Amino acid sequence: MHSTVVELCKQGNRFSKQNNLQDARASFEKALHIESQNAYALTGLGDVLRRCKEFSEATQCYLSVLKVDPKNVFSLRGLGDAYRGLHRYIDAAEVWLKYLEERPNDIFVITRVADAYKKIGNYLDSESFYNKALEINAKDRYALIGIADLYQKTERADQALVHYLKVLEQDPRSVHVLTMAGNIYRYKKEFEQAKSYYSIALDEEPFNAYALFGMGDCLRWQQQYEQAISHWERILTRHEGTIEMLTRLGDAYRNVGRLEDAENTCRQVLQKTNNKFAWSGLAKVAAIRGNLDEVKKYYKEVQKIDKEDERIFMEIGRTLVAVGSVDSSAEFFQFVLELHREDPERQQQIRELTGELATTTP
Repeated sequence: MHSTVVELCKQGNRFSKQNNLQDARASFEKALHIESQNAYALTGLGDVLRRCKEFSEATQCYLSVLKVDPKNVFSLRGLGDAYRGLHRYIDAAEVWLKYLEERPNDIFVITRVADAYKKIGNYLDSESFYNKALEINAKDRYALIGIADLYQKTERADQALVHYLKVLEQDPRSVHVLTMAGNIYRYKKEFEQAKSYYSIALDEEPFNAYALFGMGDCLRWQQQYEQAISHWERILTRHEGTIEMLTRLGDAYRNVGRLEDAENTCRQVLQKTNNKFAWSGLAKVAAIRGNLDEVKKYYKEVQKIDKEDERIFMEIGRTLVAVGSVDSSAEFFQFVLELHREDPERQQQIRELTGELATTTP
């Protein structure tokens, strides 16, 4: 009987390697029907169930093995992975640490521990384990990307960039990493550097939404609005577009005089969410058209969302002044003061901003 179990387990393992999970599962279950506590069959079935995303069932298989053999490395590793699938990251880390007592140099599991700690916000231990992985293999892709992501999460962009660039030394066409490097340069306002990375990413994947957005945003900052629009419109041929992208697209349309497109894009955003930048966009379109009543109406909607946003107030004021509506801008400022009539401190801030606008606008 035992030889039959061994053969069924070998068969299950072959099916599993061929990604034939249904037959693999059947083979391991047949083996367990003969020997219900066979560690090899339980671990094999656990692995199949985990790959089928039946994580709770998989944990039971691994735990059955570990009751008898607490140091079984295959079940320890599998149990940690199953806990990760259940988003039980603390439990996953604890199990993987037991595994590492037996196999301390398994870089894949060391990296998984680091990932788990990062998930629960334990950034200090996460960084420590990523560094342990990199001590074993300084070029390990997963550890490099993991620690780079950690550095981004903890606002250490320069350190993140160093590690992303190390990945690109090995794989210079990695679209994900190219885009992440581009994003960091964009946040640093080093737009030409950022564009060079987005450009390579777009050579590989011409419709990659992240690279298209990043490239468009660089062009927006450089006031190359037509090119920015071109990149963002390419996103819309395949995706709905994020709220952030759509609001910026609306601004770009307005900046090149496509007021109807700007208005329609802002309204498209507002169909999805109550967004202050979309209301601000409508207010600026109304300002260009000389419709002060609509400017006031839309600015009221901004105020309902965020009463403290000074930038939007200034942008609308600048738009009114820029189109020559000096009287309208004065009336708009009085309107805003009236909105804050019960807040003298805020009114004083608005007066100061109005004075600043008068001195900075030609």
